[in-house]
Amino acid sequence: RTLTDGLEVALEEWDDAAWVEPRGGRFIAIERSFDPSDRTDTVSLTCPAYGWVLTKVKHAAPSESLYSSAEGENQGRRQFLGVNAGTVIKTLRDEYAARGGPSIALGFDTALDSNGVAWPSLNVFWISRGEALDVTLARLYDGGAVDWWWQGRTLHMAPPSAGRERGS
Repeated sequence: RTLTDGLEVALEEWDDAAWVEPRGGRFIAIERSFDPSDRTDTVSLTCPAYGWVLTKVKHAAPSESLYSSAEGENQGRRQFLGVNAGTVIKTLRDEYAARGGPSIALGFDTALDSNGVAWPSLNVFWISRGEALDVTLARLYDGGAVDWWWQGRTLHMAPPSAGRERGS
């Protein structure tokens, strides 16, 4: 089954004017099970948050020359130097789509974050060959570079708000 197939579950909440889908309110069914002897015909679904799709997006640079050949801890890793978090994630998403993966909608671009503000630059960011996009996002989050969330099927990112406790 591909990422474009299957069942999605979306939650909605009333905001005093309309029903809206809250941040992180979408889930994707990846497994179903039932007991044929159960007379109630109950079906159980395993539905992780929609961001689960990012576990399937693995880093593979379009050219081996993008990987470091220098000896040391970064050998075989890809360097992003002096760019912003939006550029890193959009580049990886675009390369995945070019390899035939389904497109993942982004609520930001390489110039502006999801709040419409210019991204700050990262000094240097390294990506390992085969690293999943959810791991890359977690590392950007843990490093204090981004907060990220899903709104429907769209991934949003922005630098953390002042006073946010950073992950470890």
